[in-house]
Formats: sequence, C-alpha cells, structure tokens
Amino acid sequence: MQLQKIIKSNKGLSLVELLAVMVILGILAVIAVLTFTKVVEQSRMKAFVSSAVGLSESTRLYIHANPDLVDTNTNMKIDYGTVFTNGYIEKIQDPITKEFLDPTTNESYVEIVNGKIDSVCFYGSEHNLCMDGDNNQSPIKIGDLTVDAIRPNPTNP
Repeated sequence: MQLQKIIKSNKGLSLVELLAVMVILGILAVIAVLTFTKVVEQSRMKAFVSSAVGLSESTRLYIHANPDLVDTNTNMKIDYGTVFTNGYIEKIQDPITKEFLDPTTNESYVEIVNGKIDSVCFYGSEHNLCMDGDNNQSPIKIGDLTVDAIRPNPTNP
C-alpha cells in the first residue's frame, strides 16, 4: 500500500533534474566522439606505416625476381615508380588523406645495402617516413618503422 502512495504522489522529474541528465549525457557523448576520433587517427597512422612496409615487401619481390639487378657489394635505391611499373605493387592510397600516390612523381624509395633491403623513405600526400627531427632526409630502417617516425612533409615556401 505505501508503495502505491509513493508512486501516486511522485509527479515526475523536475526541470532541473532533466537538465542535469541532459548535461551528463552531453558530456558522455563528447567523450565518446573524442575517443572515436583519436582511435581513427591512430589507425590511419598505423596504416601509413603499413603502406611503407608494403612498398619494402614489394621491392623484396622485385629483387627476388630480378637478382641480377642487385650486387651484394653495392648500395642502391629502388623507387616506388620502378616497382609499380614492373607490376609488383598497385598504386598506393595514402591512408591519411585517401589520395592515390602518383608513382611517376612520388619520391618514395627503398634503400638496398649490401644486397639486402635496409631502409625505406616513404612520402604520403601530407606526411612521410623519411625525415629526421630537423627535416633532413633520412630513410628509416625497416625495423624502426613506427608511428612515432611519421613526420609532416615540409611546406614549400
């Protein structure tokens, strides 16, 4: 009986209570959107590193199919355009900007040292895996390819 009296006497939520609930839901929504945005950005950066690894692996296939191209006593660079032209890789889509990288103008390359793949210099539309902290070109060793090595491309004056 007493429960029925309490339920009948309760006329609903006040405006202040409704506003408090709305504010809390709004804060939770903002936190969720920010978290989602951060996860998406991190995924794109990891995909950028994967694109650089893909270029090095495609170059490895190119070298394996053409062993006479590489002398074990010399160092050389094999560029993205060469690997693409010979059919060992498709056009690479920059995962950050979604633009396809033109193999005829993109300056990405894989560095061969003593006949083995050593490092990669990968340029996307807006970022690269080829610069040190002072914006000097410095190919990244294959084992050191991480999201932390990604740098923004230098701006042209």
